[in-house]
Amino acid sequence: MDAPFDLGYAGTVSGRFAGVVVKTWDRAGWARCGGKPYLAAWPTDPPSGRIYLNHPPLSFWAARAVAAATTLNERALRVLPVLSCAVAAALCAGFAASRLSGRAGVVAALTFAALPMTTVYGAMAGYEAPAFALGVAAWLRLDADAPGRARLAACGVLLVLAAWIDWQGVFYAAGALLFFWIRSRRVPRLAVWRATAGAATVGALSYLALCAAWVGLDASVDTFRSLREASASASVDVGWRPSEFLAAQAGYARKLFGPTALLAGLLGVFAPALRCARRDPSVHAFIVASVAAATLNVGIFQTQAFTHPFWSFPFAAAATLGSAWVVELVRRAGAKAGVLATVVVVAGAAFSAAVAAREVRKADTVTERALAAAMNAVADDDTLLLMPVSVGAAAFYADAWVVPDLPPEDVPDVLRRFQAGAFTTSRVVTLTWTVVRRAQPAAYDAIVAAGATESETVALGVPLSVFTAVR
Repeated sequence: MDAPFDLGYAGTVSGRFAGVVVKTWDRAGWARCGGKPYLAAWPTDPPSGRIYLNHPPLSFWAARAVAAATTLNERALRVLPVLSCAVAAALCAGFAASRLSGRAGVVAALTFAALPMTTVYGAMAGYEAPAFALGVAAWLRLDADAPGRARLAACGVLLVLAAWIDWQGVFYAAGALLFFWIRSRRVPRLAVWRATAGAATVGALSYLALCAAWVGLDASVDTFRSLREASASASVDVGWRPSEFLAAQAGYARKLFGPTALLAGLLGVFAPALRCARRDPSVHAFIVASVAAATLNVGIFQTQAFTHPFWSFPFAAAATLGSAWVVELVRRAGAKAGVLATVVVVAGAAFSAAVAAREVRKADTVTERALAAAMNAVADDDTLLLMPVSVGAAAFYADAWVVPDLPPEDVPDVLRRFQAGAFTTSRVVTLTWTVVRRAQPAAYDAIVAAGATESETVALGVPLSVFTAVR
């Protein structure tokens, strides 16, 4: 689990995932921070800074609990997603075994374990794997002709938790409703709507209420409005056309699911239309729910989906069950044909995973650690590092206090508070180098205009090999 990954996107434990947030809690104390996920925290008493509201805090809290029980490192941050993948694999395999055959269950387990999406991004310190496991578990609670109160209550609780892991939990709720609708072949009754759409609404609104308690209602609304506007105007801001977006998604899917599992999942969507297929409404419903959740996540958050390959993570369920269904279908032609199909499906996924792993080794974690080493060369644990550019996971690896993505307008206030004795640190260090001045001159100029004394500002000459990689 210590191998660098993320295919060059966002970093292993970037500031927008668990790393920097959990490290802030480790330094300042979770209780003193009030459980607030500070993306950029200043070591005041009590801590202050920018709270990360883009995602719900449940995954951060879970990572903090693991780190507190063990130690703060990459393994601790990845415990929740790795365990979530293991649970999801068991759920998918058990479902395939009960609905198709024992052999299909084995194929499903092997396929899930071999998918590049689950082997690479399933271990990322992010939200995808935990939300996926909770969503799949919720779907299976509805795998009954007339689910009782206990099943419906469990489904609702799982979906609320999924929504508190990530916004895509709402899409898993939509998938749960669709799963029951297709499986039962009738319009869901009110109790099912409450357990799915109602649970998603409760999860989303309760998180919004927490945000309002943390930063105020107006600031919360502004944050989420800006996220939605950024996604809506993605074709202008990012510079892609719809055809380019679709081509990117197709490339991500081929790369992270592999051609065989991808094709099997898509075939599973049309299973009832295939004369040779045994019509099992539960398996078909499961695959359609998976495709629907992935489509909603990619379609609604297009900006993020264009730059992050793992936005289609929910499709892992369709790829897994679709592969098991295809092998089961081929096996009817003969035992040897079934064995050959198993080898082709699982080996295809494993080959794709091996290709992805080769790219993983080229990821940006090495650069981030090199940057962290450069930071530590001029700072210690009693130093606040002001970074005028995003430093990704380097803020996690560095020993000193690091404020990533510091906006230019915040620089004067930070230095003024430091000069007034508000910080518990002994000095403020601003890391600047040629590439930073060229890339973000406004931030650099703001630091200079703030009147930082020479003792408070240190110009760092980063080795050519480092800033060339960053640039």
